[in-house]
Amino acid sequence: MRIVLSTCMSIPHAGGASTHFELLCRSLDTASIFAGRIVGQDCLPSRARRVILALWAFGDKDQRRLALLHETTSLLTKAIDKLVASCSPSLIHSHDALATYAAVNAPSMRERAIPVIQTVHGPWSREALTSGAGQDSLFFQKLRQIEESAFAKCSGFIAVDQGQADILATDFGVPWERISVVHNAVDCAEISYLSKQPADRHVPGPYFIVPRRLVPKNGVHVAIEALKCMANPGLHLIIAGDGPLSDDLRNRAVAHGLQSRVHFLGNLSREQLMPLMAGSVGVVVPSVPCEGVIEATSLSVIESFACGVPVIASNIGGLAELIRHGRNGLSFPAGDAALLAANMSLLLEMPISERKRICDEALSGVLAKLDVKPWLRFTLQAYEKVLSPVQASVGKEYRQ
Repeated sequence: MRIVLSTCMSIPHAGGASTHFELLCRSLDTASIFAGRIVGQDCLPSRARRVILALWAFGDKDQRRLALLHETTSLLTKAIDKLVASCSPSLIHSHDALATYAAVNAPSMRERAIPVIQTVHGPWSREALTSGAGQDSLFFQKLRQIEESAFAKCSGFIAVDQGQADILATDFGVPWERISVVHNAVDCAEISYLSKQPADRHVPGPYFIVPRRLVPKNGVHVAIEALKCMANPGLHLIIAGDGPLSDDLRNRAVAHGLQSRVHFLGNLSREQLMPLMAGSVGVVVPSVPCEGVIEATSLSVIESFACGVPVIASNIGGLAELIRHGRNGLSFPAGDAALLAANMSLLLEMPISERKRICDEALSGVLAKLDVKPWLRFTLQAYEKVLSPVQASVGKEYRQ
């Protein structure tokens, strides 16, 4: 079995999908079945070409996005053809609909009947709506068309939670037998090691940390509102992430008089983030529904479990699948700042023995199902569903 990983990820970012992709690359390489990778940021038109496209669109954002999408798809397809010719993979594992679309339509893939399996992290067209694409725009309509075409030709799917599986089945008519639900995972040993390292920056405490990109669906504003509701003037909120809502959230903190207690650290590497998570009172994941997008199995929650730190998260989507309130974490209704504040106060006042019990149960669950070893085993089983019996037998030794 030889696997090529592919993703369009046209804009590099410090998000969960990128972390997931890198962990899978390392895991397949360790298992000696990694044939190569294709990432979208390596398949973008040149800067000069993007300028030409912008001039051609004459200020029409919709047309500019469409042109960029078309050229990126063409370059991605050519990259897939080139890599397939050089390494003859058994399967391509893509991580978004554009990569799947390019793969299933690549001439070399059709000639060799190489199957494609896609991990679905979230609905691409819905995500576009949260980024400002209008539902009536040609760009959005093209994204939806690409999704439908890609999913119709894709051999199989890995959904990172049951909610994503439901979207595949109900929105796109994907047969249930083509879907495997495999939750996100982390390398627990790596997380444990990193969390024990000294932090490279001083932050005032006690503090809660919000390791989130600053985009609408991540609900960071709810955490700021919760801090405003709390009576503890010495409590701080650390926001580790960046994004288009950065200025709005900073202004919100100032408007509430919290500018000295809400600290924006920007994007942090895992080496920087894990010690800060480990030193916190707890990790807050305050996601909210946005344009039909609902949080999947957040890596921030799983990393918190692996760090031995309590987590408070909205009880929606994949978060609700991960957290059992009072047993391995705390949860609250999405968008309810007052109840988030109540849970934060509960965690502050919680006896050490109770805190330890919650963290121990969370870590036990991660090691059993969400660590890299069981995750790779589940992923290989999903591969086998779309491979022929002869091809699939090659990978069975790696599941031992």
